[in-house]
Amino acid sequence: MSLLEQQVCEKGGGCRGNCNGIRGYCGADDHSVVVCDTWGNIVNKIASYGTDPRQKYYVYFPANINPNSPIVVLIHGGGWITGPNPAVTRGWNSVYTPAGTETTNNIVKNLLTQGYVIVVPLYRLVQYGDNNTDIMANTITIQDQINDIDAAITHMKTNFPSCLNLNVNSVQVLGESAGANLALMFAYTKANTSYIKSVVSVAGPTNMNQFANWVKSPPFPFTCGTDLVVDNPNTTIFTHFPFYSVYDPNAPLANLSITEFVNPLTCGVAGIRFNFLIPAVPPYTASDNTAKRITNSFRLAQSCIRQIITTSTITTEFNNVSPCVALNASRIIPMFIIHGTDDWFVPYSKSTSTMDTKLASIGGLIGSYNSTNKSILGNNTPPLLTSNIPTSTYYATSTSKHIIKTYTNSNHDVSNNAQTQPDILIWFNGHQ
Repeated sequence: MSLLEQQVCEKGGGCRGNCNGIRGYCGADDHSVVVCDTWGNIVNKIASYGTDPRQKYYVYFPANINPNSPIVVLIHGGGWITGPNPAVTRGWNSVYTPAGTETTNNIVKNLLTQGYVIVVPLYRLVQYGDNNTDIMANTITIQDQINDIDAAITHMKTNFPSCLNLNVNSVQVLGESAGANLALMFAYTKANTSYIKSVVSVAGPTNMNQFANWVKSPPFPFTCGTDLVVDNPNTTIFTHFPFYSVYDPNAPLANLSITEFVNPLTCGVAGIRFNFLIPAVPPYTASDNTAKRITNSFRLAQSCIRQIITTSTITTEFNNVSPCVALNASRIIPMFIIHGTDDWFVPYSKSTSTMDTKLASIGGLIGSYNSTNKSILGNNTPPLLTSNIPTSTYYATSTSKHIIKTYTNSNHDVSNNAQTQPDILIWFNGHQ
């Protein structure tokens, strides 16, 4: 837990009030406390939308909150098998801004400044299976996670008016990585288009068959020794996500995974020796890691759908969790799809096939651009995010609603590209 996460901003009266699962924070003395997230933003409420420890969401209030305040829902990533520890983390833990300006220019702070209520749901995690038996024994799939996102937003829509005096008339959703896949699948299969106004997908796979087929054939085998070196990923080697993650089935909470970055050529599963330049947080000892293992990407893909896939051909199971397949004319919600050109976790060319053509044919694709505003589909005529994002007025006379933008030289952490947050804020402001 960071110092900011431990920070108690003030104490007040009793804090045991609970409105349909929505409540404030309690200190050890049963007095209310104000909790801050990693970046110093006050998290006002926590809510339970189910019985699982991970079925909860956090709520931030802007200073100028009113009954019609627009809402942004932020969905975390983590490869479907990892996520924030609800016993430690409060709120959103990504910045969407270059290093060095995190506390002053993070996306939560800037959204709050512009009057948005922010909701951050957690969801149940897929349990990674090392073998066919474990894969089939997994109890949570991507579909369960989509259902969790739907349940969280439904809980919010149902209870915010009576519990928080918020009408929930305008909701926009942003997901990153695996969370982007979930955000799009929610939009195409669950969302109520009367109040879900747009979705932003950051570095998410949209063609799961293509993605699974890619991770099925890694470029080289891992050479694992006896030590696990905690290190930054070797970005000069095009590895297959998430081979360098380590899964701990004995983590404190059910289905909670802990990951460490490792060098894929010097990895191992028994014990840890730390890179002296990168101290581990929290510190681990060798005994903590006897059950940890290197994750096989294709086994992870199979775990996510709880199916044994023996060939690399297209499968119905992966189609069922592919936004490019799920997109249909009954739910036309404006989409802003973001990707880094150098993404080696979820490469654009290995995970998004047919998404652009489906967006063009169903609901209309405004354009697809790179970060210098050059078209990557041969269309430079519509307005770009950096100059004039389409608004509801634009949509009144045009059926085009979607934008794809790739950010040059950005990896999977495209959210920290200097252009990404301004583009996202412009998009949100144009779709309230």
